[in-house]
Order: sequence, then C-alpha cells, then structure tokens
Amino acid sequence: MPALLRLSLLFLLCIASATTTAFAQTPAASVTVFGTVQAGETKAPLPLLTVQLRTAPDSAFVTGRLTNENGAFTFAGLRKGVYLLEVRTIGYAPLRQRVVVGELSAFLDLGTLFMVKDAQALSAVAITSTVDAV
Repeated sequence: MPALLRLSLLFLLCIASATTTAFAQTPAASVTVFGTVQAGETKAPLPLLTVQLRTAPDSAFVTGRLTNENGAFTFAGLRKGVYLLEVRTIGYAPLRQRVVVGELSAFLDLGTLFMVKDAQALSAVAITSTVDAV
C-alpha cells in the first residue's frame, strides 16, 4: 500500500473516532425532577401541597417540598434510582407515582399531575366541657 493511502486511511479513522467520542452522552451526576399539580376537575393549579419523594424499595423519606403558587415543584440533586412521589392535601385523594431517575439527562419533567377530589362528610360532632370546682 502506498504511504499516502495509509496516511489517508489513518486520518479518516482518527476523524471517525473523534466524532463518535464527541457525540457520546456523558452520565448526569445529578438529576432535577420537576412537574406541576392541578385539580383534576377544574385544571386549576394547586398551591402549597405537600410533595414528598421516597425510595421505592422501602419508602424511606428522601426529600419534601411544597408546591408554589402555580402548583409547580422541583427536586434537585437526585441520584439514579427508583423513587415514589407522593402528593397530599386535605380534600383530595393522595397521589402516588413511581419515578425512575436515569443518568442520561440532567432533567426529568413529570408534566402535569392531576389530583382527584375526595370529600368526606363527617358524622355528628359532640363538644363537651366541664367546669372546674374552685
């Protein structure tokens, strides 16, 4: 093989190798998970809801937040793994969702989560008091 042809093939091989390396995705060190919570019937944002993230295998508490005035929440600095997202508030059924955090993207958008009304009527309430003897 002539030297010029060998040099050309070597040059093409180096370019192909560099291109493959340049487009390879590097794993994200930590992931940010975000989403919004709305009422299922009205599609109105639900502010100040308790949003918790727990580990999937044992439900151990990882972190918690309140939704903002637009019903949005964000969890930053999460590691790869499987989590359980729990959203709770009075008047709505608890919302539980499995969240799988990978390492190929630094952001995970859960989109809009909808809460379902769970109104429960209380039965009669009796209030009693006693007077202390002096």
